[in-house]
Amino acid sequence: MRRKVSSRTPTTYQALVSACRRFDRDQLLQLLAPCSRGWDGKTHDERGRELPFLPWNVAGVAITVITRGTPGGRRSPEPQDVEWLCRMHANLEHPGEPGDTDFAPRLVARFIYQQFPYQRSYRLGLASWARPVVLFEQTPFKDGYRPQVMEPGWAKELLGSTVAEWVSIGFCLLSAAKDNIKYPFEWTPTTAQLLDTLGGAERFDEVVRRSFTADIGTLKTKRRREVERYGDTPGERYVREPFAYNPLHTYPLVGGVADGFLAPCMPLIEMRTSALGIVYEGLEKWSTQFTNDTGNLFEQYVGMHLKLVEGAQLYPEIQHVQRKQHLHSVDWLLVMPKVVVIVECKSMMPDRAIHEGATDFMDSHVRRLNKPINQINRTAAAITSRIQEFTRIPSDRPIVGLIVTLGTFDMANSPIVRGELAAADVPTAIIGVDELEQLVMTETTGLDAFMAEVANHQAAPGVVDLTGWPKITTRGANPILNAAFDALPAITKVQQWREARAREPGP
Repeated sequence: MRRKVSSRTPTTYQALVSACRRFDRDQLLQLLAPCSRGWDGKTHDERGRELPFLPWNVAGVAITVITRGTPGGRRSPEPQDVEWLCRMHANLEHPGEPGDTDFAPRLVARFIYQQFPYQRSYRLGLASWARPVVLFEQTPFKDGYRPQVMEPGWAKELLGSTVAEWVSIGFCLLSAAKDNIKYPFEWTPTTAQLLDTLGGAERFDEVVRRSFTADIGTLKTKRRREVERYGDTPGERYVREPFAYNPLHTYPLVGGVADGFLAPCMPLIEMRTSALGIVYEGLEKWSTQFTNDTGNLFEQYVGMHLKLVEGAQLYPEIQHVQRKQHLHSVDWLLVMPKVVVIVECKSMMPDRAIHEGATDFMDSHVRRLNKPINQINRTAAAITSRIQEFTRIPSDRPIVGLIVTLGTFDMANSPIVRGELAAADVPTAIIGVDELEQLVMTETTGLDAFMAEVANHQAAPGVVDLTGWPKITTRGANPILNAAFDALPAITKVQQWREARAREPGP
């Protein structure tokens, strides 16, 4: 019997849990595993109907099955049962009453921060694999900076391997999962050659077990601790649970379900190997010492990309004294023929309150984004006031501010959020690093003209509307990310295999 879920009727979490318990837990997980395999980035079919097996719903059902399901259930699930559960998850009711003043923005925030990371990862392709390698292995610290924890060997201590090896291992795991090959692998003489580039079979297995896998019991414990950390009553925790952090983001391969490990939601493997995946890992081990080092690298990483803008002059942070105070400008100042773009870099990420659409999600935006806006304002004032140290920066053209973050604050430029933030004195956009990586590769003349135009025709005071910039002609793919991707051990070996096959004589 095919069940229907109304798109207008919210589903309670209790209803989803009860539905999951109708079926055998392990069989459900095995049916879920291939559901996200062929996701093509689309959310709706040609008739405008929402697709059932969207990865965020698959991941949500999977963790519900893991934490609340029962092994040896009464019934064996069918594919239509999995579709039914995914549609139920898509319609989960949000905590709070619709009449609450902040209910609507919190609901929107939950949907956006739940879905956009998957869509962004799919859209960017190789960039999500290359970025951690460039950021953590190829970007130098700022001159004079002494790392707090990122001394030689830090990656092997944290990840069990180099960053490039770690990303390559994740690439292998995802490729295998898409081909329905479970871990641990049976290495053939051909595929075993890959191990030589990744430190050998023992290193490969050690990294996978340490950083990508967990059993059912571990995932249950991780989920429970995440929900309980707020200190609410049991009833309040139950309401929060379906929107809490999903430990499958950290451990995308689940053991103890069938022979080998399975990936209930395959896109999570790629997200695990991202730069943010490494930051979360380092934050747990070394706290703010790791994020301080990451922040310094991120500033230089952004500078490397700004140098790709042709026909522009790039200046680093300018130090100056004002009223006996030693002050710093934004991190980078990009002087173009028609506009000056001042860029502040922040390696911060949206916190749990923002991801979950919790009651304090707006306060979280304010706490994290007001400081860089104020930095933009101080620098703009220093330029227009012709403070001595800033005289090399032209004052005869408009100024546009960019705040570039490592984790993307998807709602940061919306009226809902910007209305609560400090007002920017110059048109300012808050963008993720993925947008910057593409922005610097747009045709320079068009970019200069576009930036000058948004400076003079801002959508709201202090807010830049960047929705038009993707229409500017691109100069090609990002060479920094392309080079890093091609140099990954797993990628180069695959390329060698393809070249060898191409040289083989035909039948």
